[in-house]
Amino acid sequence: QTGVKIAVLAMDACLMGMIEVAYQVSSYVEYFAASEETVPGYGFPYDRILQDLSQNPETTPEQLAETIVEKYWYFYTNDYPDENVTIAAFSCSHIPDVAEKVSQLAQQLIPIAQTHKPEIEAARDAAQPVYYAFYRDLYGFAEEIKNRIADPSIQDAAQQLMSSLEQARVAEHHGSGRPGAHGLTVYWPLEEEYLPEYENLKFSQDTSWDEFLKAFYGQLELPDLVVSEIAWTPDSPTAGQQVTIQVRIENAGSAASGAFQVECKIDGSTAATWSITGLDAGSSVVKQLTWTATAGQHTIEACADTQNAVTEINEDNNCLSTTLTVTGGELQLQEPYASRIACKKGTTITLRVRVIGSATSVQAVISAGSNTYTVTLYDDGEHDDGAAGDGVYGGYWDTSSAPNGIYSVTFTASGPAGQASLENAIEIRIYEQATIWDVIWIIEKYYNGACSTWDVLRVLEDYYSG
Repeated sequence: QTGVKIAVLAMDACLMGMIEVAYQVSSYVEYFAASEETVPGYGFPYDRILQDLSQNPETTPEQLAETIVEKYWYFYTNDYPDENVTIAAFSCSHIPDVAEKVSQLAQQLIPIAQTHKPEIEAARDAAQPVYYAFYRDLYGFAEEIKNRIADPSIQDAAQQLMSSLEQARVAEHHGSGRPGAHGLTVYWPLEEEYLPEYENLKFSQDTSWDEFLKAFYGQLELPDLVVSEIAWTPDSPTAGQQVTIQVRIENAGSAASGAFQVECKIDGSTAATWSITGLDAGSSVVKQLTWTATAGQHTIEACADTQNAVTEINEDNNCLSTTLTVTGGELQLQEPYASRIACKKGTTITLRVRVIGSATSVQAVISAGSNTYTVTLYDDGEHDDGAAGDGVYGGYWDTSSAPNGIYSVTFTASGPAGQASLENAIEIRIYEQATIWDVIWIIEKYYNGACSTWDVLRVLEDYYSG
């Protein structure tokens, strides 16, 4: 009521070095000193603590808290040695932040409490226990979780808790029998030993730790948002048709959800987003969008709770993906390309063509008289413009076996929509050694815009070297 706080509170009782106790008194105390373990029978060495205080009346509360820790530690390592002794002091101004970091880690763990239960259980078991095994060192648990679960969000939350504890801690000592003690424990009993009264503590009411324990035990009622179905009409669309895509979202959990968003993507691009005000446990809702179909295979994916607004019992089942095949649509070939239109025999030439529509086979047929060569072209995605079913197909023609002459290149393609061809799209001149006629031919091609300056220079080099 007065706003005056107790400067230092030393807990001369067993097992009081707990985050729950520290948080309960943090509003009324500046510094808190306690033992994670049992306090030996002689209790605190008050004579030595108070003697030091009487000799140093200007001692600050923080210094007194440090003195309590040091005198206690000396007493039980020299006068009455105890390998299990623990003692620590904390600044209570930092304890609310520690509690908040515990809550944040708990919130990260709740959705995976069952799917990653073995890892969480192993982290708990590896954290330092004290006289009662259901008290576990809080820092040690965070450290173990960070090392055992390869999730960046969980690892970050664990590290933030560890850093907050380090910032709050003023002094700490522990004996060889408690090597993993860091100053504060947290309540974590076996399921059958859990006390419902724990939920009455201020720490339980203000944080998500007790909810995490219930999730770990499999007792917590939470929503579970899943996309259970993606359907469309007509069932077998053709290119150009208007397709209605329906997305069913269900709450498969045991509790109602709050508001959340649903996103539907077609071939990786957002096609629609919907805001859902909430779903009762066991209920569902259907959302739909209209899309103009293009030929080819399309990936449709829908995800619920894309902004992670709802804490769920399982965060790994929010999305559903399926494939929609659209037939029809005119197949077209455009933008024929050859890396060389004149070259020495033995040169490898790159051939490319853009395919509009869905193609299952694309080829370049190269011919001069009775000499014909066929090159299969593939869509490697490097020149893809992103349109479904469209892409640039390329391949290579090795001219080592091609006799001298002028070759015509015809591109062909076939697919669900039929066939297409681009007749005599490119001419390529092959020679053993350039002659003046090759030079004239390539220059004529150049001035007609059919080749590049580099082609002219290459042929001139071949000509003059002869």
